[in-house]
Amino acid sequence: MMSPLFMKICVYRGNKAQRLKTPKFLSSFTQFENGEWVANVPSIFSLGAFSKIRPRGLPTEIAAGNYKYVAKELRYLIRRKKLPGFTFCIFQDMDLRIHFKGPMDLKLILKIDREIQKIFNMYTSWDEAISKNIWMVIGDNGHSATGTNHRKYVIDLRKTFKKFQIARIQQKVTKKDQIALCVNQRMTLIYLLDQKLSYNELIE
Repeated sequence: MMSPLFMKICVYRGNKAQRLKTPKFLSSFTQFENGEWVANVPSIFSLGAFSKIRPRGLPTEIAAGNYKYVAKELRYLIRRKKLPGFTFCIFQDMDLRIHFKGPMDLKLILKIDREIQKIFNMYTSWDEAISKNIWMVIGDNGHSATGTNHRKYVIDLRKTFKKFQIARIQQKVTKKDQIALCVNQRMTLIYLLDQKLSYNELIE
């Protein structure tokens, strides 16, 4: 079961072709026919309002649902003995909070931990929960604090590479352009366009 916060970070693969329905709010912004499209998903697939397991489940976020919603989807499968042999469940809420609150923030971790406890409490004992399933709880320790102070956290690569001719966004690359910047959230790919330059010059 997957429940990412944004569609752009959603990676899914499966053997079942399923028609995902776009919420009315987003349907006017898409080019999918009648606001729907077919995706190849696992046998059981949860993605907020696009695809939900519980018929009456109400996602609190369009493309995901918060940690409580995700936990309810998982408990629904366990209660009806429909838990697949391999289930991937994401509590995505931590991502944004940790970036703004810092890696040492524990408030939401405690809340998610309580939801995991509720899942274990569905069994007669936690020993039974462990004997019937293999559980892996994995955390992303790669979070960097970004805060809300734009000037403090943002690295302006245009200033860093100001002596180079940088290709302009939304325009065709010209012969004069020396490098192109492809920014993806916290990572940037720097393409060397001028064959007369070396990567060592950029690295320095």
